[in-house]
Amino acid sequence: MRRAGQRVGVRRMLCAAMACALFVTSPARAEETRFEGSGAVGGALLGAEAAVLSQALAGVRPTWAYWLGALGGAALGGYVGWRIEERTRPEVSGALLGAGVVFVIPTAVLFGHLRAPRPPRMRPEAERARVRSARR
Repeated sequence: MRRAGQRVGVRRMLCAAMACALFVTSPARAEETRFEGSGAVGGALLGAEAAVLSQALAGVRPTWAYWLGALGGAALGGYVGWRIEERTRPEVSGALLGAGVVFVIPTAVLFGHLRAPRPPRMRPEAERARVRSARR
């Protein structure tokens, strides 16, 4: 008569044997890391971020202008990033991608800060009247 513990032990041994067989039979290969497309993507991110930030700093209001600027900046930045990727070492295109990803959050925060609605400024007469009434 078999016990339940013996069945579990046999299952564990079979699973361990299968795992060892998979790891032993697959040869380990060291391949060089390739950054294909990372220069173009990093350049596109940086181009879109630069366009949006410059528009926000300039005080542009219509939303469609931001979309158009981001699209144009991404296209130009992607092209420049692709050219950089072709002509330099792979580390440069990886750094370009890293910079594009790193600056996404600061760009979004600055964009939100610059585009936040501001309270309307009071006319000088109205402000003086408000100050006089507060003094009473």
